[in-house]
Amino acid sequence: MNGPTNPADPTLPDADPDAEHLIDDYMTHATRVLRGIPDAERADILRELRSHLSDSIASRDLSTSRADRVRAATGHLGDPAEYLRPLIADHLLQRSARIATPWALAAGLYGQLFRGLRAGIVSVVFLTGYAVAIGFIVMGVFKVVFPTHIGLFVGSDGSPQFGIVGDEAGARELLGYWVVPLGLIGGAIPYAALTMLLRRAAAQLSRSTTQR
Repeated sequence: MNGPTNPADPTLPDADPDAEHLIDDYMTHATRVLRGIPDAERADILRELRSHLSDSIASRDLSTSRADRVRAATGHLGDPAEYLRPLIADHLLQRSARIATPWALAAGLYGQLFRGLRAGIVSVVFLTGYAVAIGFIVMGVFKVVFPTHIGLFVGSDGSPQFGIVGDEAGARELLGYWVVPLGLIGGAIPYAALTMLLRRAAAQLSRSTTQR
């Protein structure tokens, strides 16, 4: 005999404090894991998770206590930080591709680094490309501040040096302030192109996650 049913879920026996405490702890943990997700999307995920948890509890051996069934169900589902990580990584990547700020891009791409070989390679390629593009933009901006340290230089021994360099006696700078437009354009165009490609890659990675 299983006792009275829970009005909130007729498939479950009347709630007991220990079981409800375990459920609340599990859902609170999942909510913390999803804190970076928009409210509406987070609510949908949590609603679906609670439904899965309820089904899993109901399928356990009814001869055991409800608290034991909750422990078995949460153990079967696993740590929310593990199985929700792909959803969070996809959200961060899509957000970074949409707003395209350097810090958002870094966060979005970093989240993909440990999702497997394919996602890791894609992340490294994009991170490298963005780093080079941002480097050109920085050179263009700071050329006017440090004109003798940024540009295309030829050293006293004839060796070329391009970028941000230290003091070197006898070095000649060849491009002058042309570095400003060249750096800004040479960084902005690859940055925009990479962002367009990243949006496509984010959509493909998101579809592959959904299909699993």
